[in-house]
Amino acid sequence: MIRLMVIPESVVMARDALNAGVDRLFLDLERAGKQDRQGTGTWISSQTLEDVRRYRETFPDAEMIVRTDPWSALKRDDLEQIIAFGPCAIMLPMIRDLAEVVAMRDAIGGRLPLLPLIETVASAEALAGIAALEGVEEIYVGLNDLHLDRGDSFMFQALADGTVERLAGIAFAAGRRFGFGGIARLGHGDLDAELIIAEHVRLGSTAVMLSRKFKDRATGPFDWAGEIGRIRQAEARFGQRSAAQAEADRLDLVATVDRITGNKTPAGNSTHHEQGSR
Repeated sequence: MIRLMVIPESVVMARDALNAGVDRLFLDLERAGKQDRQGTGTWISSQTLEDVRRYRETFPDAEMIVRTDPWSALKRDDLEQIIAFGPCAIMLPMIRDLAEVVAMRDAIGGRLPLLPLIETVASAEALAGIAALEGVEEIYVGLNDLHLDRGDSFMFQALADGTVERLAGIAFAAGRRFGFGGIARLGHGDLDAELIIAEHVRLGSTAVMLSRKFKDRATGPFDWAGEIGRIRQAEARFGQRSAAQAEADRLDLVATVDRITGNKTPAGNSTHHEQGSR
C-alpha cells in the first residue's frame, strides 16, 4: 500500500487527515537555500521545532517524518531536539554527495532511520552508495528540485523519461522502500494525479506526498475521507492491471508530459514491477 503523507497546516487538518486514512504527518523545517532555488513565488513551510513538539504530543501514535535543512546548514542542536521529539524518521534534503548522508547517518547514531531525499543530479548518481548505507530504510525522490537541477521545464519529465524507474530499481536492489513526488486530487493537477498514481503502483512505490494543490480547499469544508477513498480505489484498480495495461498507462503519461512540454520523450521499453511485490 502507498503511504500517503501530508504537511499539516493545523492540528485540525492533521486530525481530519489522519482520521480519513492519511498515513504520515510530514513536518518540514527546510529553509536554507530553498527560496533561491525555487524562486520568490515558491511556498516555504513556516513550521518550527515547536511545531514538531506540538504535533508529536498531540498525535503520539501517528507516523511522523521531519525534513531538516541540508547537512551543510543543519544546526546540530536542532537535530538533537528533533530526535528527542520522537519522529519515525528524519529526511535529509538537497544531498550533494555520499559523504553528507554518511555524516547525517552518523550524527543520528542509529536512534532513528534516515530517509535520504534524492532531488539533485549528484544524489541520483550516488544513489547506489546511499541506498546501501546501514540506517537508511527508505528512499524518496523529490521531483520539484530534481527538475530544477536537471534544467527541465516540467516537474514530471524525470518520471516520463524513465529516470524515476531507474532510481526505484536501485533502491529495490538494496532492499529499500521507495517513494516519489506529490499528487493533487484525482482529476486535478497539470498532470492528472490518476496517471501519477498509476505509475506509483506500476513501480512498486510505497509513499507519496499529498501536495498543496491536493489541500487547496482544506482550510474550509473538505472531504478528506472521500478524496483518500478515491486514491485507494484507484490504487486497487491499478493493482489489478495486466503488464500490457500498465505499459499502456505509462505511455499515456509519457504522451501527456510530451504535450505539456512540447518535447518528445523516447518511449523506451519499461521494466515492469510485479504488483504487490514491494
